[in-house]
Amino acid sequence: MREAWEATRWTDTQTDEYQAHLQRGNVGVLLGPASDGLCAIDIDDDRDMEPFFNLNPGLRDTLITRGARLSNMGALYPG
Repeated sequence: MREAWEATRWTDTQTDEYQAHLQRGNVGVLLGPASDGLCAIDIDDDRDMEPFFNLNPGLRDTLITRGARLSNMGALYPG
């Protein structure tokens, strides 16, 4: 993990060194107050996605990433 990754700015990500690091590592997402309220929601079973969206229709069109075992979506909740 990069030291102090949470302090990384967009301009820092534009260097050849940083881009090469992305090819070898994971991506972190800063959540909470530092990101103006971004939160992550994990859903461990794809069968739970539709019931979740039925209860939260405004999140149906948000960014959703899927892994081998779970789905993750991001939502902005200011405050």
